[in-house]
Amino acid sequence: MSASAPWRTPELLKCGDLARTRIVQRRLAFTLIELLIVIALISLIVSIALPSLAKSRDSARALKCGVNHRQLMAAMLLYANDFKDRPPMPNWASQDPARGWLYRPPIVGRLAAEARETGLLWPYINSNEIYRCPMDKGPFLGTMVLTSYLMNGAMSGYGRATWSFAIDRFRPNSLIFWEADEGLWNDGSSFPSEGFTKRHARAASVSVIDGSTRPMDQTRYNELLTQSPGPLWCAPDQPDGH
Repeated sequence: MSASAPWRTPELLKCGDLARTRIVQRRLAFTLIELLIVIALISLIVSIALPSLAKSRDSARALKCGVNHRQLMAAMLLYANDFKDRPPMPNWASQDPARGWLYRPPIVGRLAAEARETGLLWPYINSNEIYRCPMDKGPFLGTMVLTSYLMNGAMSGYGRATWSFAIDRFRPNSLIFWEADEGLWNDGSSFPSEGFTKRHARAASVSVIDGSTRPMDQTRYNELLTQSPGPLWCAPDQPDGH
């Protein structure tokens, strides 16, 4: 104990230490206003982060969709290489007698996911995930239960030809696969005018006859619908591609 403060007893020192401890505890504790401010800041951060997380998640799913397209096109080109440069039939009609890329007809009475295993591309793919966009959650009607993607019916002249045309008869920019509109559709192929997906906010993937894939938005798809012939209307047996 200091000689300059003879009045300070051990008991007083203990009381002073206790008082200082209580002051420090009060300073460390949150007031109600401070707590409300912290909660408001956390809510603000969450509200800012959630849309970014949702966009990142959707971008990842769109990327996976593009990978699916590349796998489909790789399988189609491998098939064509094995069969004198002729792609598989597009499954233009559910009762079409020819086995197509997606299934072996007829599929009436056995329309289930397993039917895709009868398709001509299945041996080259052997994966159910490649046939489905990760954002496509249904409901699945008709052959939508088999895939999210459709082949361009131009491959067989929209039903006119008995087999798909050879690859070298198509223009290099011909679009072969796209993600179909969410409305009801049947079979494994369609007219381009039957619709393009709105599932992806910015752009969905499409596949080109040369094996490449690219993103395309609804506006660009609608522009291509007006071109005859063009990347969508590309049937090689007609001057206008229809």
